[in-house]
Amino acid sequence: MTNEDPFGPIRSLMSSKQVQVDASEFHAAVNEVFHAFEAPVYDEVHRDMWRSLPVQFELLSNDFLDRETSRTAPQISLLDAGCGTGLATDLLLRSPLGKFITEVTLLDPSPEMLELAKHRSRGWEIGVQTKVGFLQDLPQGASYELVIACSVLHHIPDLAGFCRELTGITHAGGYLLHIHDPNGDTSDDDMEARVLRLERLLGPRSTKDRFSLSHIEGKLRSMFPWFRKKSYLDRVSKELRRRGLISSNLSPEEIWRITDLRVYDDSGIRISHLTDLLRGFRLVSHRTYGFFGRLWSDLPKSLRPEEERMIQEGRKDGAFVAALWQRH
Repeated sequence: MTNEDPFGPIRSLMSSKQVQVDASEFHAAVNEVFHAFEAPVYDEVHRDMWRSLPVQFELLSNDFLDRETSRTAPQISLLDAGCGTGLATDLLLRSPLGKFITEVTLLDPSPEMLELAKHRSRGWEIGVQTKVGFLQDLPQGASYELVIACSVLHHIPDLAGFCRELTGITHAGGYLLHIHDPNGDTSDDDMEARVLRLERLLGPRSTKDRFSLSHIEGKLRSMFPWFRKKSYLDRVSKELRRRGLISSNLSPEEIWRITDLRVYDDSGIRISHLTDLLRGFRLVSHRTYGFFGRLWSDLPKSLRPEEERMIQEGRKDGAFVAALWQRH
Protein backbone atom coordinates (compact mmCIF):
# COMPACT_ATOMS: atom_id res chain seq x y z
CA MET A 1 0.00 0.00 0.00
CA THR A 2 1.38 3.39 -0.89
CA ASN A 3 0.82 6.61 0.96
CA GLU A 4 -0.40 8.18 -2.29
CA ASP A 5 -3.28 5.76 -2.77
CA PRO A 6 -4.28 3.77 0.34
CA PHE A 7 -7.32 2.47 -1.54
CA GLY A 8 -5.31 0.94 -4.37
CA PRO A 9 -6.00 -2.66 -3.28
CA ILE A 10 -9.79 -2.22 -3.58
CA ARG A 11 -10.13 -0.14 -6.75
CA SER A 12 -10.47 -3.14 -9.07
CA LEU A 13 -13.09 -4.59 -6.72
CA MET A 14 -14.98 -1.30 -6.76
CA SER A 15 -14.94 -1.34 -10.55
CA SER A 16 -16.26 -4.92 -10.71
CA LYS A 17 -19.14 -3.99 -8.36
CA GLN A 18 -19.88 -0.81 -10.33
CA VAL A 19 -19.31 1.43 -7.33
CA GLN A 20 -20.16 5.04 -8.24
CA VAL A 21 -18.91 6.86 -5.12
CA ASP A 22 -15.27 7.65 -4.39
CA ALA A 23 -13.07 5.14 -2.59
CA SER A 24 -13.05 6.98 0.72
CA GLU A 25 -16.85 7.16 0.87
CA PHE A 26 -17.20 3.53 -0.16
CA HIS A 27 -14.68 2.32 2.42
CA ALA A 28 -16.46 4.29 5.16
CA ALA A 29 -19.89 2.96 4.15
CA VAL A 30 -18.77 -0.67 4.10
CA ASN A 31 -17.16 -0.27 7.53
CA GLU A 32 -20.29 1.36 8.91
CA VAL A 33 -22.58 -1.43 7.71
CA PHE A 34 -20.17 -4.24 8.53
CA HIS A 35 -19.63 -3.17 12.13
CA ALA A 36 -23.33 -2.56 12.68
CA PHE A 37 -24.10 -6.17 11.82
CA GLU A 38 -20.99 -7.57 13.49
CA ALA A 39 -21.60 -5.85 16.83
CA PRO A 40 -24.04 -8.41 18.35
CA VAL A 41 -21.63 -11.32 17.75
CA TYR A 42 -18.28 -9.53 18.07
CA ASP A 43 -17.41 -10.74 21.57
CA GLU A 44 -18.22 -14.35 20.79
CA VAL A 45 -16.36 -14.33 17.48
CA HIS A 46 -13.30 -12.79 19.15
CA ARG A 47 -13.38 -14.70 22.41
CA ASP A 48 -9.81 -15.86 21.66
CA MET A 49 -8.73 -12.25 22.22
CA TRP A 50 -10.31 -12.25 25.70
CA ARG A 51 -8.36 -15.41 26.53
CA SER A 52 -5.02 -14.51 24.94
CA LEU A 53 -4.53 -10.76 25.30
CA PRO A 54 -4.53 -10.37 29.12
CA VAL A 55 -0.84 -11.33 29.25
CA GLN A 56 -0.03 -8.65 26.67
CA PHE A 57 -1.94 -6.03 28.63
CA GLU A 58 -0.10 -7.05 31.79
CA LEU A 59 3.32 -6.81 30.11
CA LEU A 60 2.58 -3.46 28.47
CA SER A 61 1.04 -1.99 31.61
CA ASN A 62 4.17 -2.99 33.53
CA ASP A 63 6.26 -1.32 30.82
CA PHE A 64 4.20 1.82 31.46
CA LEU A 65 4.56 1.66 35.23
CA ASP A 66 8.31 1.04 34.95
CA ARG A 67 8.54 4.43 33.22
CA GLU A 68 6.44 6.12 35.90
CA THR A 69 8.32 5.04 39.01
CA SER A 70 8.65 8.68 40.08
CA ARG A 71 4.86 9.00 40.16
CA THR A 72 3.61 6.90 43.04
CA ALA A 73 -0.05 7.24 42.07
CA PRO A 74 -0.55 8.47 38.51
CA GLN A 75 -4.11 9.56 37.79
CA ILE A 76 -4.78 8.50 34.22
CA SER A 77 -7.43 9.78 31.85
CA LEU A 78 -7.86 7.17 29.11
CA LEU A 79 -9.16 7.43 25.56
CA ASP A 80 -10.18 4.12 24.00
CA ALA A 81 -10.00 5.02 20.29
CA GLY A 82 -12.10 2.61 18.24
CA CYS A 83 -13.33 0.98 21.42
CA GLY A 84 -15.66 -1.53 19.79
CA THR A 85 -17.48 -3.39 22.55
CA GLY A 86 -15.07 -2.13 25.23
CA LEU A 87 -12.70 -5.08 25.22
CA ALA A 88 -9.48 -3.05 25.44
CA THR A 89 -10.57 -0.88 28.36
CA ASP A 90 -11.95 -3.89 30.19
CA LEU A 91 -8.65 -5.77 29.88
CA LEU A 92 -6.62 -2.68 30.75
CA LEU A 93 -8.66 -2.14 33.92
CA ARG A 94 -7.83 -5.72 34.94
CA SER A 95 -4.09 -5.13 34.41
CA PRO A 96 -1.65 -3.62 36.97
CA LEU A 97 -2.27 -0.24 35.35
CA GLY A 98 -6.02 -0.44 35.89
CA LYS A 99 -6.04 0.92 39.46
CA PHE A 100 -4.56 4.22 38.22
CA ILE A 101 -7.21 4.86 35.55
CA THR A 102 -9.76 7.35 36.87
CA GLU A 103 -11.82 8.05 33.74
CA VAL A 104 -12.25 6.78 30.21
CA THR A 105 -13.70 8.19 27.02
CA LEU A 106 -15.05 5.46 24.75
CA LEU A 107 -14.88 6.51 21.10
CA ASP A 108 -16.15 4.52 18.14
CA PRO A 109 -17.73 5.37 14.77
CA SER A 110 -20.24 2.52 15.17
CA PRO A 111 -23.26 3.37 17.38
CA GLU A 112 -24.02 -0.34 17.67
CA MET A 113 -20.54 -1.15 18.97
CA LEU A 114 -20.53 1.82 21.32
CA GLU A 115 -23.88 0.82 22.82
CA LEU A 116 -22.37 -2.55 23.79
CA ALA A 117 -19.33 -0.81 25.26
CA LYS A 118 -21.61 1.45 27.33
CA HIS A 119 -23.41 -1.61 28.67
CA ARG A 120 -20.08 -3.23 29.62
CA SER A 121 -18.88 -0.05 31.31
CA ARG A 122 -21.59 -0.29 33.95
CA GLY A 123 -19.29 -2.69 35.80
CA TRP A 124 -16.35 -0.26 35.84
CA GLU A 125 -15.77 1.86 38.92
CA ILE A 126 -14.46 4.88 36.98
CA GLY A 127 -15.92 7.85 35.17
CA VAL A 128 -17.11 6.99 31.67
CA GLN A 129 -17.88 9.24 28.71
CA THR A 130 -18.92 8.05 25.27
CA LYS A 131 -18.69 9.57 21.81
CA VAL A 132 -19.81 8.28 18.42
CA GLY A 133 -17.29 9.35 15.80
CA PHE A 134 -13.59 9.65 15.03
CA LEU A 135 -10.65 11.43 16.66
CA GLN A 136 -11.53 14.69 14.90
CA ASP A 137 -14.98 14.56 16.50
CA LEU A 138 -13.65 14.81 20.05
CA PRO A 139 -14.26 18.12 21.86
CA GLN A 140 -11.82 20.88 20.96
CA GLY A 141 -8.87 20.83 23.34
CA ALA A 142 -9.51 17.25 24.51
CA SER A 143 -6.31 15.64 25.79
CA TYR A 144 -5.52 12.34 27.51
CA GLU A 145 -2.72 10.77 29.56
CA LEU A 146 -3.18 7.47 27.74
CA VAL A 147 -4.70 6.59 24.37
CA ILE A 148 -5.28 2.95 23.48
CA ALA A 149 -6.07 1.57 20.03
CA CYS A 150 -6.83 -2.15 20.05
CA SER A 151 -7.13 -3.89 16.66
CA VAL A 152 -7.56 -0.48 15.05
CA LEU A 153 -4.51 0.66 13.08
CA HIS A 154 -4.87 -1.89 10.28
CA HIS A 155 -8.35 -0.48 9.56
CA ILE A 156 -7.10 3.08 8.98
CA PRO A 157 -6.55 4.17 5.34
CA ASP A 158 -4.86 7.48 6.24
CA LEU A 159 -2.50 6.25 8.91
CA ALA A 160 -0.35 9.38 8.69
CA GLY A 161 -3.34 11.61 9.37
CA PHE A 162 -4.47 9.36 12.22
CA CYS A 163 -1.02 9.61 13.82
CA ARG A 164 -1.07 13.40 13.55
CA GLU A 165 -4.42 13.46 15.34
CA LEU A 166 -3.08 11.14 18.05
CA THR A 167 -0.23 13.58 18.65
CA GLY A 168 -2.71 16.40 19.14
CA ILE A 169 -4.84 14.63 21.76
CA THR A 170 -2.10 13.05 23.89
CA HIS A 171 -0.71 14.99 26.86
CA ALA A 172 2.97 15.91 26.79
CA GLY A 173 4.55 13.02 28.65
CA GLY A 174 1.44 10.91 27.98
CA TYR A 175 1.32 7.57 26.21
CA LEU A 176 -0.09 5.77 23.19
CA LEU A 177 -0.66 2.02 23.42
CA HIS A 178 -1.65 0.10 20.30
CA ILE A 179 -2.18 -3.63 20.30
CA HIS A 180 -3.37 -6.52 18.15
CA ASP A 181 -2.46 -5.54 14.61
CA PRO A 182 -0.80 -7.74 11.99
CA ASN A 183 2.97 -7.46 12.38
CA GLY A 184 4.34 -6.01 9.16
CA ASP A 185 7.93 -6.63 10.29
CA THR A 186 7.61 -10.42 10.36
CA SER A 187 8.92 -12.13 7.24
CA ASP A 188 7.62 -15.43 5.94
CA ASP A 189 10.96 -16.99 6.79
CA ASP A 190 10.61 -16.01 10.45
CA MET A 191 7.46 -18.03 10.88
CA GLU A 192 7.68 -20.76 8.26
CA ALA A 193 9.24 -23.47 10.42
CA ARG A 194 6.85 -22.85 13.31
CA VAL A 195 3.80 -22.88 11.05
CA LEU A 196 4.97 -26.16 9.51
CA ARG A 197 5.09 -27.67 13.00
CA LEU A 198 1.58 -26.45 13.64
CA GLU A 199 0.35 -27.86 10.33
CA ARG A 200 1.74 -31.28 11.24
CA LEU A 201 -0.38 -31.21 14.38
CA LEU A 202 -3.58 -29.71 12.99
CA GLY A 203 -3.38 -29.85 9.20
CA PRO A 204 -2.60 -27.00 6.77
CA ARG A 205 -3.84 -23.56 7.62
CA SER A 206 -2.63 -20.18 6.36
CA THR A 207 -1.07 -17.86 8.92
CA LYS A 208 -3.57 -15.24 7.71
CA ASP A 209 -6.60 -17.40 8.51
CA ARG A 210 -6.90 -15.69 11.90
CA PHE A 211 -7.97 -12.60 9.96
CA SER A 212 -10.13 -14.50 7.45
CA LEU A 213 -13.84 -13.73 7.37
CA SER A 214 -14.45 -17.21 5.99
CA HIS A 215 -12.86 -18.58 9.15
CA ILE A 216 -14.98 -16.28 11.32
CA GLU A 217 -18.13 -17.20 9.41
CA GLY A 218 -17.39 -20.89 9.97
CA LYS A 219 -17.04 -20.29 13.72
CA LEU A 220 -20.35 -18.44 13.80
CA ARG A 221 -22.18 -21.13 11.86
CA SER A 222 -21.07 -23.70 14.41
CA MET A 223 -22.08 -21.52 17.38
CA PHE A 224 -25.41 -20.09 16.31
CA PRO A 225 -28.08 -22.16 14.51
CA TRP A 226 -29.75 -19.01 13.13
CA PHE A 227 -26.49 -18.05 11.49
CA ARG A 228 -26.73 -21.06 9.17
CA LYS A 229 -29.86 -19.52 7.66
CA LYS A 230 -28.73 -15.92 7.27
CA SER A 231 -25.26 -14.72 8.23
CA TYR A 232 -24.51 -11.14 9.11
CA LEU A 233 -22.18 -11.04 6.12
CA ASP A 234 -25.14 -11.69 3.84
CA ARG A 235 -26.91 -8.81 5.56
CA VAL A 236 -23.94 -6.53 4.94
CA SER A 237 -24.17 -7.15 1.19
CA LYS A 238 -27.94 -6.81 1.20
CA GLU A 239 -27.76 -3.43 2.95
CA LEU A 240 -25.04 -2.15 0.62
CA ARG A 241 -27.13 -3.16 -2.38
CA ARG A 242 -30.20 -1.50 -0.85
CA ARG A 243 -28.21 1.73 -0.61
CA GLY A 244 -27.19 1.37 -4.24
CA LEU A 245 -23.49 1.17 -3.43
CA ILE A 246 -22.81 -2.20 -5.09
CA SER A 247 -24.35 -4.04 -8.03
CA SER A 248 -23.84 -7.58 -6.69
CA ASN A 249 -23.09 -9.25 -3.38
CA LEU A 250 -19.65 -9.13 -1.79
CA SER A 251 -17.97 -12.34 -0.67
CA PRO A 252 -16.62 -12.55 2.89
CA GLU A 253 -13.08 -12.12 1.55
CA GLU A 254 -14.12 -9.03 -0.43
CA ILE A 255 -15.70 -7.46 2.65
CA TRP A 256 -12.52 -8.10 4.60
CA ARG A 257 -10.41 -6.69 1.78
CA ILE A 258 -12.32 -3.41 2.09
CA THR A 259 -12.47 -3.08 5.87
CA ASP A 260 -8.94 -4.26 6.68
CA LEU A 261 -6.68 -2.82 4.00
CA ARG A 262 -3.39 -3.57 5.76
CA VAL A 263 -4.26 -7.21 6.33
CA TYR A 264 -5.33 -7.92 2.78
CA ASP A 265 -2.32 -6.33 1.09
CA ASP A 266 0.17 -7.96 3.53
CA SER A 267 1.71 -4.64 4.60
CA GLY A 268 0.61 -4.98 8.22
CA ILE A 269 1.76 -2.49 10.83
CA ARG A 270 5.50 -1.82 10.86
CA ILE A 271 7.20 -0.21 13.85
CA SER A 272 9.69 1.52 11.57
CA HIS A 273 6.81 3.10 9.62
CA LEU A 274 5.08 4.23 12.81
CA THR A 275 8.35 5.74 14.06
CA ASP A 276 8.31 7.98 10.99
CA LEU A 277 4.64 8.87 11.46
CA LEU A 278 4.61 9.35 15.24
CA ARG A 279 7.16 12.16 15.17
CA GLY A 280 5.98 13.50 18.51
CA PHE A 281 6.50 10.16 20.29
CA ARG A 282 9.39 7.97 21.37
CA LEU A 283 9.10 4.17 21.38
CA VAL A 284 9.03 2.79 24.93
CA SER A 285 8.15 -0.87 24.43
CA HIS A 286 7.67 -3.11 21.38
CA ARG A 287 6.21 -6.59 21.77
CA THR A 288 4.93 -9.30 19.45
CA TYR A 289 2.98 -12.50 19.96
CA GLY A 290 1.26 -15.22 17.95
CA PHE A 291 4.53 -16.94 17.05
CA PHE A 292 2.75 -19.82 15.32
CA GLY A 293 0.42 -17.52 13.40
CA ARG A 294 -2.36 -17.91 15.96
CA LEU A 295 -3.23 -16.56 19.36
CA TRP A 296 -2.25 -18.58 22.43
CA SER A 297 -5.80 -19.83 23.05
CA ASP A 298 -6.01 -21.26 19.51
CA LEU A 299 -2.85 -23.33 19.85
CA PRO A 300 -2.63 -27.00 20.82
CA LYS A 301 -1.67 -27.32 24.47
CA SER A 302 1.67 -28.85 23.49
CA LEU A 303 2.74 -25.57 21.81
CA ARG A 304 1.45 -23.12 24.41
CA PRO A 305 4.52 -23.27 26.69
CA GLU A 306 6.76 -22.39 23.73
CA GLU A 307 4.50 -19.48 22.79
CA GLU A 308 4.61 -18.26 26.39
CA ARG A 309 8.40 -18.53 26.49
CA MET A 310 8.85 -16.51 23.29
CA ILE A 311 6.47 -13.84 24.58
CA GLN A 312 8.46 -13.49 27.80
CA GLU A 313 11.72 -13.36 25.83
CA GLY A 314 10.39 -10.33 23.96
CA ARG A 315 10.94 -11.76 20.49
CA LYS A 316 9.93 -9.55 17.59
CA ASP A 317 8.85 -12.13 14.97
CA GLY A 318 5.28 -12.89 16.10
CA ALA A 319 2.25 -12.54 13.84
CA PHE A 320 0.77 -9.71 15.95
CA VAL A 321 2.36 -6.52 17.19
CA ALA A 322 1.81 -4.17 20.14
CA ALA A 323 3.76 -1.14 21.29
CA LEU A 324 3.84 1.62 23.87
CA TRP A 325 4.94 5.15 22.90
CA GLN A 326 5.51 8.27 25.01
CA ARG A 327 4.68 11.77 23.83
CA HIS A 328 7.60 14.22 23.89
